[in-house]
Amino acid sequence: MEGSYRDATSRFPGGWVSALVIVITFLLLPEEVLSSFNENLWKLQSKLRREVLQVLRSVTDTPLVRHVRDAGLWLLRKFSGGRWSSPCLPPLALGARAGGQGEVLILWSSHHQPNPFHEETYLYAWKAVGQANWKEEAVTENLCRELRAAPGRWGT
Repeated sequence: MEGSYRDATSRFPGGWVSALVIVITFLLLPEEVLSSFNENLWKLQSKLRREVLQVLRSVTDTPLVRHVRDAGLWLLRKFSGGRWSSPCLPPLALGARAGGQGEVLILWSSHHQPNPFHEETYLYAWKAVGQANWKEEAVTENLCRELRAAPGRWGT
């Protein structure tokens, strides 16, 4: 059977790859290029970007993909030895509340770091009145997470 669809596609097997490269290039073009060239192309690009982002968000929001992504990031963090992490910043909105005799609740908000390889640990130090030596302790658990506080809020 001459001229069939199968014969036409087998002659140019890279057609799908070429089309994909063209679409990706179109989506990655700066908006200024298309808005100065043709407004309809700019509108098409904006709509396609929104649609692609919506599909990507719906795919990446599944629990399995999140777990695989988190495991991959954890492995990369451990194997990179901190080379890809960003510098830590001091906490925001630091405060303390007396809980009882000899107890205090320390609350603070962390800086949001967009770097997925960012690692942050906290230490707190105290000394009793009249003593010269400070005692330090690492924060090992976030009490605000148990209380379902706002994201980035810490307490110990």
